[in-house]
Amino acid sequence: MTPKKTPVSKLSFDQAIGEVEDIVARLENEQTDVDELAGEVKRAVELIAACRERLQGTDREVRELVDRLQEEAAARPAGDQAAPGTPPPAATGPGQQTTDGGASGAAGSTPDEDLPF
Repeated sequence: MTPKKTPVSKLSFDQAIGEVEDIVARLENEQTDVDELAGEVKRAVELIAACRERLQGTDREVRELVDRLQEEAAARPAGDQAAPGTPPPAATGPGQQTTDGGASGAAGSTPDEDLPF
């Protein structure tokens, strides 16, 4: 009596590949009884089909993600190289500190001189 097999849909990709490898090894070493041969081959075919579907699904998903990234990159202005989802840098107003540590506005001006009133 053969042990009950886990349904293919419940196996991870690695588990399915591992089981296919085990089946192939048994077939190559002639460790499979003739009465079980068809069942082993059928199981291997099911496992391979499931792995192929998962690979195709993953390929499709990765391509969609790459396409989306390329579309986002094409939609950004040429000089904007921020990663997708990164907020734009905060704008500095008159008298506020800039990222280089200096005050914005004209050189030598005080914050009050930059005010419009």
